[in-house]
Amino acid sequence: MLDFYYGKKNVLSVDKENGLELRKLIHGDIETIKKWLGERELAYIAFGLVKDIPESDLRPFIDNYIKFMSNPFSPCFFVAVCDLDSHLIALAKFDLRRVNGRLIALVGIIIGEKQNRSRGIGTKALRQLYRLLFDSYKVDMIEIETAVYNLPAYRCFKRLGMKKCDKLMSLEGIDGYGKPGFDAPKINMYLTRDDYYKSLSANCG
Repeated sequence: MLDFYYGKKNVLSVDKENGLELRKLIHGDIETIKKWLGERELAYIAFGLVKDIPESDLRPFIDNYIKFMSNPFSPCFFVAVCDLDSHLIALAKFDLRRVNGRLIALVGIIIGEKQNRSRGIGTKALRQLYRLLFDSYKVDMIEIETAVYNLPAYRCFKRLGMKKCDKLMSLEGIDGYGKPGFDAPKINMYLTRDDYYKSLSANCG
């Protein structure tokens, strides 16, 4: 993880057509993300929580996430989704795990300000991230999950060619993921390397 954050290359991907840049997270981004998560509705969606838990129970999720994001030894790679002037719009993340010989990326995304939601930014940003993961990180499969009530996210993932599955392979054998009583039921989805490149070929053809 330290190689990712402290390597010389800061910008990971630029898509001029869609006006998005993916870069490594910097210290100044963390305060912005903390403000985003102060919006209760966004925090529920970001953490996939049931919506009837009190705010006092929500706060520890936010605090722990900020600590996790600030830790360079975290198992997750956090990626700033920015406009072409490098202004933060969204936060993406992925972690890599090899399961039965296959390299799997578990990804997630949070769109920050309200005015940036429902504008297709999430779809464009994830498409750009998926390209990076398949082309540069050579992953075999990408997985993602969202709360069942987050239908805009589900439609976004579906547009990207992702398919529903019963469980996430990247979480197999991991104890303590989630928090019973707080987690909303999830929609799990995946996209294989083969399906991704077949879709690219079809669109180009």
